Amino acid sequence: MNPGNQIAESVIPVILGDGLSQNLLALRIYLRLGIASYLCSEKRSLLTLLNPAAKFYSLVSASEEDIACASLFYLAENRDYLPILITSSEESESFVKRHLPDLEPRFIITNGKEFFTIKPMTLI
Repeated sequence: MNPGNQIAESVIPVILGDGLSQNLLALRIYLRLGIASYLCSEKRSLLTLLNPAAKFYSLVSASEEDIACASLFYLAENRDYLPILITSSEESESFVKRHLPDLEPRFIITNGKEFFTIKPMTLI
């Protein structure tokens, strides 16, 4: 058994946002690793509905950041996989920076440009 496949099956990418760049990142992850990503935002877009590589996860209220954080924490509660929080815009990077002390213990945090270079991904 290829150890890279075990890693790919044990992580779940959580992408903040659901715009075109986020959907393309989810598609790239799917094509390269074979796993679907969660696209996390307040509202679901048509792109997300049509994207077979992504599942929509509602942040309930992106304007209420505490509620958005609590929604993200729910994704991290499942210990069957390692959640990787991926920022893909300046807005999502600012959100993560503001809530870093709360998010860091629950997620591996990276951005879309560095996703394939973080340590667990180098084995794939």
